[in-house]
Amino acid sequence: MHTGKITGTTYHGLEIRLVTTMDELMQCFAVRSAAFLGREGEPYAEEFDGNDMSGATHLLALERGVPVGTIRVRILSSGDGGVATWQRFASVPSGKLAMKVLRALAEAAADYTRFKQVERVIGEVADDRLLRFWERFGFRRVDAPPVVYNGVRYQRIEARFSRLGSTSDEAGGREADFFYAWREKAALHLSAPLEREAA
Repeated sequence: MHTGKITGTTYHGLEIRLVTTMDELMQCFAVRSAAFLGREGEPYAEEFDGNDMSGATHLLALERGVPVGTIRVRILSSGDGGVATWQRFASVPSGKLAMKVLRALAEAAADYTRFKQVERVIGEVADDRLLRFWERFGFRRVDAPPVVYNGVRYQRIEARFSRLGSTSDEAGGREADFFYAWREKAALHLSAPLEREAA
């Protein structure tokens, strides 16, 4: 469960922010660098693939103001219910705290996805442990050949979400409340001069 705040939204005791400033984006990059470049030894060009500024939304997890996790949401298509992918899912802590961070980010990503009226999320996982984690959030294996990259086989997965406000989504209006609060915090609710002139 989570409660709304102007500075962010609380999930599992962690503050989750919709990234709106370069400083917050740099914090996301710092988390990813620590998790993937340092701990897992991924190449820089693979982790920072050129998609961070192209239609991507970043969520940042903080514990007492310290960045501890991040996830990148990319909306790939807005047609036919919309398709998104969740990427660069990273946590600085390990062990039980890491699971807390990852659960909080996954729930926030699901809320953001519903807020954007996207019904389908696709992705890939490399092992059954990750598959079991994502199954908690509605993901299932896709009946399709795995993706092979650098000798690793990635199983394709997908999840379906009810559109915001659907009668089948009992959380319906909740996501909108939280994300409108974030828009208020970022002053994104203010229209541009041209939009005001045309109104």
